[in-house]
Amino acid sequence: MEPPLRAAVGRLISRPLAPGDQAAVLSLIEADRLPGQPPPHPRMLARLGTADLDRMSVTVLTEPNGRVAGALCCAARMSDDARVICWMHGHENFGVLTALIALARSTVGHQRLVLLGTDSDQLGDPHVLGVPVLARRITARALRTARFTPVSSYRFFKHDLKGSVPPPTFPLAEISPLGDPAWKRIQLVDGRGNVWAWALMYSAGPDHLVLRYLDFNKSRRGRRMGVHLLNQCLHYAIKRGADSLVSYAETDDHERAALLFCNGFIQHDTIVSYESPH
Repeated sequence: MEPPLRAAVGRLISRPLAPGDQAAVLSLIEADRLPGQPPPHPRMLARLGTADLDRMSVTVLTEPNGRVAGALCCAARMSDDARVICWMHGHENFGVLTALIALARSTVGHQRLVLLGTDSDQLGDPHVLGVPVLARRITARALRTARFTPVSSYRFFKHDLKGSVPPPTFPLAEISPLGDPAWKRIQLVDGRGNVWAWALMYSAGPDHLVLRYLDFNKSRRGRRMGVHLLNQCLHYAIKRGADSLVSYAETDDHERAALLFCNGFIQHDTIVSYESPH
């Protein structure tokens, strides 16, 4: 039987993050890392806001002996005035996670409470946020128990690049930078300058790449443009020195999922974001 909320809160002490907590909190985050994700970085704990998130703050829950048992990052979302749980980690301990959710709720008032679930640095994609519901089954159960409901979901795929990619074919893709240096556009272009297929790659770190988007000119359907471009993306990742390439597909995007499945990607989890009513 799971511990009741009062017992969980009663034996845990909440306080703001202190400089001496950094190693313990990063260890909590590391314990929830999926294959192919970058390791946690101290900047996750020092970030004060983003383009849409303001007043970010990290709170820790400690046991009576001072050991950090859980950590929670909350913020205000400026676009809709919702209160946001940016991420929370508690070694998959139901009592600790329940206490973290209660702590977040205590600051909400009449605002919606939205759970993004995992820092974008961890998922390697600033547009895909949520909790991996297989690797973090207890977290997902704690959220459902607290009456959070799913809002969006993505399948999480990984391709092991070690000796499993066929040699590149021609024509080779063009690679061009975008405004943000972490992003690259990879595209196939014919001799007349017409774009046949294109993809977006995101660098979450020197060895961690994400295939964020891939599409092709529908007039080229049946000519394996998607397969050819995907192969080029894999070779780009190898050239960058990555051991694996991560990608996502919305749960109902069966065409993209099939393309990834048929070309060496393996689904490891499903990333789900949640929200709670007032």
